[in-house]
Amino acid sequence: MKYKYLVNFINEQPKFQLPYGLALSTSGVDAGPNLQGEFHARRYPRGEPCWPNYLLSNPLSGHETILSILIGALVSVPIGVLGGIYAGLLVARYQRFADLRLRARRVVQELGFIQEGNRIEIRGPRETPELGFIASELFFLQHLEAAEVLLRLGPEIYSTLMDAEMNRISLTELYERYGAWQDATIGISPNRRQMLKIWAGL
Repeated sequence: MKYKYLVNFINEQPKFQLPYGLALSTSGVDAGPNLQGEFHARRYPRGEPCWPNYLLSNPLSGHETILSILIGALVSVPIGVLGGIYAGLLVARYQRFADLRLRARRVVQELGFIQEGNRIEIRGPRETPELGFIASELFFLQHLEAAEVLLRLGPEIYSTLMDAEMNRISLTELYERYGAWQDATIGISPNRRQMLKIWAGL
């Protein structure tokens, strides 16, 4: 008796809509007395094909899936390659700028001076031509503001060292300017627009 009520309950259940307009009905469930916790579905009625039968009767659907995968691969692979090349260019450009900035800071750090009695003795180069060379490279790379900062530093360093050697400025003031020169070299920044250009050089 309980199996009879179960079959009636299943037959009253609504149909479920599958993709592509397929319908699944629970009216074809075989609920016999030999059930062991499972329902065994019999063949679907005509007009209600199951999903495997739909795929077999419509072979073009599988071809469309393969075609969509191929199109996706043909589109995504070139984009990934170009994106990797562009990212590599960005890293190379920034690394070159960082190397030039580090060279400029080392030029300033190589300046040497000590106080001997009442006078300041300069121990190291008074002129910094390498700052001009670095600035020219920055001009070539279109980092104009950074290049102009280094061009201004060269004459300023030379005049300050000469004033210190002639006791026109104190050692404290010289150290302050020395620290400002280091801050100026390490504070230069690249031209972001030039860095992001696709066809710009390294």
